[in-house]
Formats: sequence, structure tokens, C-alpha cells
Amino acid sequence: MKRCPEYEFVLSSSSSLVASSRFCHDHLAGSSTPGSEGSHRPSELKSRPGDEDKHVLPGNPNVLLVRVGSLLSEEQCECVEGEPTHCSHCGSVLESCYDNVVKECYFCQPWDSHVPQLPVGCEDCLFLLSSHVRAPSPDRGLLLFCIGTSQPLSTQSVQNAVLKCVQSLSRTHPDIGVVLLTFSHVVTVHGYGDIPSRVLEGQELSNSTYLREVGLSLPTPPPLCHTQASLQRDIYRLQESDIIALGPAALVSIMMASKHPGSKVLLLTDGVANAGLGSLNCDTRTLVSSSIFYQELGETAAAHGVSVSVVAVRGTDCRLEELGRLTDNTGGKVVISGSDELFVECLHLIEDKNIATHCTVTLLLPTVMRMRGERDAGHCGTRVLGNIIEESEVTFQYGETEKAHEALLQVRKVSVQLQVSFRRWDGLSMLRVLTATLDTTEDSSQVLSSISVSVLLHNLGQTTAALTLRGRAIEALREREKQEQLILRALEYRQDVKDQLMYSQWLQMTKLIFNKICTQTYSFSDIDAVLMYTMKNGYYRRLSLC
Repeated sequence: MKRCPEYEFVLSSSSSLVASSRFCHDHLAGSSTPGSEGSHRPSELKSRPGDEDKHVLPGNPNVLLVRVGSLLSEEQCECVEGEPTHCSHCGSVLESCYDNVVKECYFCQPWDSHVPQLPVGCEDCLFLLSSHVRAPSPDRGLLLFCIGTSQPLSTQSVQNAVLKCVQSLSRTHPDIGVVLLTFSHVVTVHGYGDIPSRVLEGQELSNSTYLREVGLSLPTPPPLCHTQASLQRDIYRLQESDIIALGPAALVSIMMASKHPGSKVLLLTDGVANAGLGSLNCDTRTLVSSSIFYQELGETAAAHGVSVSVVAVRGTDCRLEELGRLTDNTGGKVVISGSDELFVECLHLIEDKNIATHCTVTLLLPTVMRMRGERDAGHCGTRVLGNIIEESEVTFQYGETEKAHEALLQVRKVSVQLQVSFRRWDGLSMLRVLTATLDTTEDSSQVLSSISVSVLLHNLGQTTAALTLRGRAIEALREREKQEQLILRALEYRQDVKDQLMYSQWLQMTKLIFNKICTQTYSFSDIDAVLMYTMKNGYYRRLSLC
């Protein structure tokens, strides 16, 4: 078993709770993270008895950032085969037990009569849960270009970008299978060689069952080195149309890709879907149905290890707030691109490395603590992330229970456990478990000295974006107001120029969205939607804030 890398601590808030730790390889980072610029080592922060600053801090500094992509992509030296010993009640993984049953689980025990002993073992361990292996594909699935344009200028830009992508891939990945689908008043799955094109039209575009069956029945294309000529010919023939059957094309693309885990779907458009399933040019009742359609289609893609990205041409209205649902948990992104950058944006999306699928991240806390900002406010928080790319990150916010203050001050230490379950591209199911012991404090000066503004902003972005996209904009506004008070307090205390610049950039990016929320104007532009999905899915590196 691999020992857990050393953690550094300065924990937590004015309410005595635990703030987060930092993993030495930056896989985990906390809102109270020593060792970063402008902070101090824990030994330098110890105050003389009676000198603690016990002023109550606004907001909540107890935030854990998990860099999931980095955590899963690093090489593991050791692996334990088989199911780990775990608690049947909360699922915690520990070694201090017999007969594969945890007799006294630290994370389940109440602290009413006594303080549980800190757990031993599983500081950092990787478990191989299944030995079933599927034949690995060197190119990890197919690449599907799903294209629809309504304006001549957009058509030319998209043609040039996709042609350059095909030419680049023919040099770097000649064995990958590439599929071209175009959509207008009909959906065309373009053929190659002796395989004719498949055209879907009329009532077929409103029949979900039929479209799914078509997608599943379409043959797998041969390597790009054999189809490049026909692909380039069909791309040159791309024409604009005012009728945009985007929904049916997306459904066929994703179902075709679902047979090949690791596939990528790039959906390029310059207009609002207005025909067939998923039409967004409709009344409110139908729009709700279309929102559900894209949400469920995105979930289908994630469940089959398919990455979906949506690329809109700058200056057009595509209703990305709705189309972005296709990308959630798939490892894909929502992008707006100008004509000159379209090739580069598409190539970046193609080159985004899919690390794992079916990823779920769970944070376990002792019973004196609880998750905050979660649907389940207990001592266990879970995030279903689906497909993972290197940029994938997720945050957790937590706090103490109402009666835990004295107990936490008495012990000064608590343990937390992070569990990351995922499926590798060779089909193996894995579980990585990390357990850390964290210190507590009620000295607010310690927290303010070591707080990580970037982690707080990351969490605030993920939380408010998720709430807003779920129609809970007022809650998002309240969360922002609460956490911004803490951030401002930290900036005032630390006087760190880098943190102040980061906060100013964050305000500049988000002010338009929150101004709309404040004025109860919930009609978000495509630019707003791109920002919200980027923050919600933890792709903060695209925003240059972390």
C-alpha cells in the first residue's frame, strides 16, 4: 500500500471547523492552504494562549478542491486487487477491522459520549474492483463531426475548419474512424466507399425510437486513411439552410458513438434548432420538453463514455443555455468561436484527452460535520462527474453541526476521506481512497493568513453556475453574497496583489450574469451560457483564474 503524501494544515474557521488540506501534488487543494504565495507555515501561525482572534468570519472557508483529472492521470505504483474492506453503513474504507467488516467506523460513530479514535490506514490506496478487460482501442473510439449552418459566411468558415482538422488528423491519427453528419431540413449521415449516405427526413426527425435505432445500426467507418477523400468531398458540398434539425442529428450521432466508448462528438452550429426533436424555436411548454431532451441525451452520452462538445459561431444565437446540457458530465465543452479561431478551437476539443469514464467522487466526514450546499446535508457528499479530462475539477463545501463546536475544539483534529471511483479505458473499474487528518482552530487570523482565494472563487463559480442553470438564480445570488464577504475579508487581511487581481478578473467575467439575476432578468445570452457551463464543470483553467 502506498502511503499518503504529507499534508500541510492550517484549519479552519471562526466557528472552529475544519478547513481543507492540500495534496502535495496539487490534486487536492483547500481554501485554507499553507505554503502558497502570501501564506505562512503552520508553525509560524501558532499564537500564545489567549492571543487567538476569535472574531466570527463571514461565509465559509471550509472548501476542498479536488483536481480529479490530475489525480486519475498520474501513474500508480501499487494496486490492491479486489473489493476493499468497507463500512456497510457509510461506505468508508479502513484497515482497522476483521472479517471484512468495519466494527467501529470513525465516520459513522456519534460523538455524544466519547470521541472516536482517528482511523488508521488507507491514506492513499488504489483498488482494482473488476478484472474484466475489454480490448483497448488505440484511438479510443470515433470522431463525429455533426454540422449545420444557416449563413454563407459561417458555412465557409466551418468548411475550412473541419477540412483542416481532417487533414491534421490524417497525419497524426490516420487509424481513427471519422464520421460526417450534416443537418438542415434533413439529417444526412455521409457514406464512404461502397457505403451509401443515410438520409433522415420528415416525420422520422420527430421519432426518438426510430432515430436511436438508426444510430445504433449504422456501420463503423474504416480508418481515416481510407475515407479522407470522400470526407473532404462531402465537406466541400456543405450548404446553408434556414431549417436546423439539430436535435435529431445530435441523437443519431450520440447513439452511433455509444457503441464505441471514448468517442467524441463535435456539434458545430450557427443557429437555433427549429425542426424535429429538441426544437428551441417554440412555445414555453415545448421548450421544457426540449430542455429535458437535451439533458437526457447528455446523460446517455456520459453513460456510454461519449464526449460531446458544442461549438457555436460567434455573432449568432444558438440557445447555448439549452444545448450546453448535451455536454454535462461528458468531458466536453461549450465554445463560441470566431471564423479565424474555429480550426484551433475544434482541434483543441479533439485533442482533449479522455482519462476515465463513470467517475464518482465522494467526500466522507465524521458525524459532527456536514456537507454544505448539497442536496443531502449529511456527513457524506457525492458528485457524479461522468467522463474525466485532465482539466476536470470539483469542489466540496462543508461545516460543523450545531452541537459540534466544543467537541471539535477539544480534539483539535478530525479525519476526512475522499473516494474516487472510475472506469479506465481498458474497462477496469477502479477506486482510489485518500484519508487525511486535519487540524481545527477558532483563530480567524490563521484562516485568513492561509486561505486560498482561487479555491474559494472556484467553488463559488461551480456552485452559483449549477444553481443558476437549474433555475435557482436567487439562491445563487445569496451564495455569492455570503462567500464574497469572506473573500473581501481575506483580501483586506492578506494584501496580496495576485489575489486581488484574480478577484477583479472574476468580478469582470461574472458581473453581467449577476446583474441579470439582481434585476430578475433570466434570459441569458450564449456568452453567459458558455461562462456558466465552463464554471459549473470545473474548467477554470480556460478562464485563467487558477
